[in-house]
Amino acid sequence: MNSELEHRISGDWFDLREVSTDPVAAAKAAGLSASLLQREADELRSSVEEGIIEYKTSVLRRVLAPLASLAYDSRGLDSVMDGAATTAGGIWASLQQRRIASGRLTEAEQKTKEGETPSGKSDVFAPSNPTELLRAVQRLFAEAPEKRQEAAGKMILLQLKQYHQEMEKLKELLASIPEEKRGALKENFAYRLRDILRKVGQGYATLAEKEDSDGGQKGTGPMLERIDKKTFTSMTKLFHKEAELFSRIRSTLLFVADERFRSRQILLSLEGTEKELHDLFEKEGQYYRTLAPFGEDARRLGVEIAVRIREIALESAEALTKE
Repeated sequence: MNSELEHRISGDWFDLREVSTDPVAAAKAAGLSASLLQREADELRSSVEEGIIEYKTSVLRRVLAPLASLAYDSRGLDSVMDGAATTAGGIWASLQQRRIASGRLTEAEQKTKEGETPSGKSDVFAPSNPTELLRAVQRLFAEAPEKRQEAAGKMILLQLKQYHQEMEKLKELLASIPEEKRGALKENFAYRLRDILRKVGQGYATLAEKEDSDGGQKGTGPMLERIDKKTFTSMTKLFHKEAELFSRIRSTLLFVADERFRSRQILLSLEGTEKELHDLFEKEGQYYRTLAPFGEDARRLGVEIAVRIREIALESAEALTKE
């Protein structure tokens, strides 16, 4: 491999390692601005299926899928910079996982760990994306059918019925009116649909928050408080390696953007790094299944980690805006 590229990779990783225990300094070293951290926080919030592994897999997909064509066509290399910024999210999130596993959270972050957000309110994982929200509601009702009978559950079912009725009505009207009037119609329905989904989200948050509270009384509270700490701490090396590989991808993309030399061969070399990361994600998932072997516990653990890192991202973004 190009010696200048290797020098860039090792130098960037050295700089990140030096500040890896400070989330704000690590964000700066990775090139993450407050707005980019906010963007990644939104991505973390949307990772409702597998949590943190889902998020890191999405980082790879968002970075490497657009680059596939660039490996054979050097035009459009400016888009490589977008990939480098996205990869920084993977670096930063992996470093935060390492901090969590090693128990190196600050006093303020410990409060978040115990369920308090920077605003002092409980943060329940209520997806903002409509598709993800509806999927999360379906999963909640599937796992706990009795929640349909609670006040919040009945309200959700009523709102979902109205949502589907509004969608059917919209489809019928769109098929019967001129093209020039469809924009105004969609805007009118969008307002009503947003209001319905807002109420669904509120109901979901109420049910999920109650589930967490009830779970704590039954000995099935936050997974991060119940898993074997020694085993979780042993995963710090895995998280460290993930961050290093994400950093390798970022440095490679920045090098290609700067040099524009032998870009095809260099971009193709990322396939090996991508495979290494996917292998590590699989190993990480196996660890979670060992730490939380019952039912949906492994998935819950991954989601809890994503929630925790999202809160650190929001706190770090706020700190960056004040500098």
